Amino acid sequence: MPDKSAFLQPKNISPAEQLRARLTALENTLPDLPTQPAAAVQTFFGEMDATRQQFSDLTAAGVDLTPELTRFETIQSRIARHADRLLHAIGGAAKLRSLRPADISRETHPWWFVDEISAEQKARARKRIFTILGIAGAIVLAVVIVFNTILKPDPAVVAKTRHFQTALDLVMEQQDYPAALAEIEQALAAMPNDVDSLVFKAVLLAQMGENSKAETVLARAKSLAADDTIVPIAQARLLQQMGKTGEALSLAEGVIAAHPDSAEAWYLAGQAHAALGEIPQARESLSKAAELALAQGNDSLYVIAKTNLTYLLPGGNTGD
Repeated sequence: MPDKSAFLQPKNISPAEQLRARLTALENTLPDLPTQPAAAVQTFFGEMDATRQQFSDLTAAGVDLTPELTRFETIQSRIARHADRLLHAIGGAAKLRSLRPADISRETHPWWFVDEISAEQKARARKRIFTILGIAGAIVLAVVIVFNTILKPDPAVVAKTRHFQTALDLVMEQQDYPAALAEIEQALAAMPNDVDSLVFKAVLLAQMGENSKAETVLARAKSLAADDTIVPIAQARLLQQMGKTGEALSLAEGVIAAHPDSAEAWYLAGQAHAALGEIPQARESLSKAAELALAQGNDSLYVIAKTNLTYLLPGGNTGD
């Protein structure tokens, strides 16, 4: 007669079944992992190590694990999507590096390299944001050119605009400061008292190490400007376009400190924060710029600020 107690004994679980159970546990744990303590993230990464080793052992034994491998790769993709949050949960890049096993590589154990993945994601986001903001700037410049060349076809304005744009292209595309300076000299020959051209000349001289000459030109620009925000804002705009984001942000913040109602200064600060990957600060600055522009009747700046802000909102086009 069969021994009924045998039904009460634990059944042997095959290695493949153990692997599937481990994958299920990983899948169930991952959604809440970014909010868990550092020790939980470290334990999870250790389980990922053990799971990978189990894959290696079973594959070497000739077991077909194609469906399970797809699940494991999906878990890795989800880890990559939450790299920044997981990095924060574990205590930052330095902490992660101190915990990371020395004998592994990113190719085999990418979960231990969420610091590098996070940095790359932020770099891509900054590049996209800078491109978006650059398009907005190009639209504004196109409007200015149309206004200055079609609606007001003054030969001096046309010459100044052409040389100014050529100088900007030389700086942005080739970093050729001497050639750009020669173009700005041509712009100033057409319009000697043009503040924007004088500021551009001062910025170029400073980049070339001619600081004394730059200060002299800048002083002349300030003497011609209608108010004391025009020159630093023009400087910040140019430096931002030249990729000198930190300097641009410093100038914009200086204007904001002295003139907190300057919509354009808030807008430039938002551009700089976005280019630096500081998205919350960028949203705050662009929102303030839009609010002030609307109140001040600056419709064009309001539209541009709101358009750029849309790209920075959660669910916009700047995330990975």
